[in-house]
Amino acid sequence: MKIVNLFTLFLLHYIHLLNICDFNDINVKSIPVLYSCQGYKSGHTFPCHCDTGMTNINKEGESTGPKTIVFNQCYLGRRNGAYHGSNPVHIKSNDGEMGLAVYSIKHGICGGEDRECFCTCFNQKAVEGDAGFRTSISIHDLHSNENDLSGGLVTDCLGLCGPHCLQGGGDITKVRYASILIHDVCQSFIRSMDPMPNMNACSDEGWSALPAAFLSLFTNGLCPVSTKKHSRK
Repeated sequence: MKIVNLFTLFLLHYIHLLNICDFNDINVKSIPVLYSCQGYKSGHTFPCHCDTGMTNINKEGESTGPKTIVFNQCYLGRRNGAYHGSNPVHIKSNDGEMGLAVYSIKHGICGGEDRECFCTCFNQKAVEGDAGFRTSISIHDLHSNENDLSGGLVTDCLGLCGPHCLQGGGDITKVRYASILIHDVCQSFIRSMDPMPNMNACSDEGWSALPAAFLSLFTNGLCPVSTKKHSRK
């Protein structure tokens, strides 16, 4: 990568930090507690606190069934045991495990001062291949009637760099990374396939996934960009 491109990346990141998004319609204090994704379909999406992690969603004595594996870039979730960064994604579907991605559409990966995030459940099929994964609601649904929800944009092979299963041909042996997965799910929620760098509501998640994206170049091959051919509603 040329030096000028690196300078552009850091400049765009700095400008984005000054661009604070405001979503005042979500009240975290009224968000119901959900201890696991068990019993919910892959793609089920709901408001949650940005401190969501393994220890507070799989509370000892409250869940004796399969675990929900939490992926969260926010330090609040990481200190609660959430997987993050370059952690490989492993969901034991044979054991009934589900995954949970935590992300913010506000300023910063920790949801601003109110710590408002969204959580999305997913299964191993969404990680491994072409499963038609999408979030059950999207950013456009926040003010919509309950009977008129559009849902997120379809994205598959969660955790691979680029759209869908293009990187490495979607080989299930290729490594999926936690921070890339979080960005993939967030992009589905805002119905975007914009490659990084960009200035959308998930760009903080994208910037935080940059180290994993570089690592993915070495382990999985070149990171493809979105094309109309592979864009799906």
